[in-house]
Amino acid sequence: MGKNKNLLQIYAILVNLVAVVTFLICATNLISSFIDKADPLHSSRSSEKYASFEAYKLESMRSVGKDQAYIPTDEELRAMYNTAVDDNLQRILHGINRSITVNGILFILSIVLFTTHWILMRRTANSEE
Repeated sequence: MGKNKNLLQIYAILVNLVAVVTFLICATNLISSFIDKADPLHSSRSSEKYASFEAYKLESMRSVGKDQAYIPTDEELRAMYNTAVDDNLQRILHGINRSITVNGILFILSIVLFTTHWILMRRTANSEE
């Protein structure tokens, strides 16, 4: 019977270790996601060209060939920029919200696992005395 209690304690310790590691990883990801949510346009490398209209215009003009028949006006570029920024913002916010949801659930689950296995470990240790 003592061997089973030792195995149960080892199991509880290992689950607690995994729960603590999961807790720490999720905590850092949650903090990162909340910081990214404060300024989503600057939260990823892919959104550098949307930081300002001038940067977007410069990038667009580089992609236009000299022999191209149509060159968009500033008003058309502004409309394209606003549409691209809105689309990029929605994509980034979706990723951030998904990250917050998944990491939040894992965060809570790690707390529940840690608590229940800590109680199990304590009960097993108290029953030995």
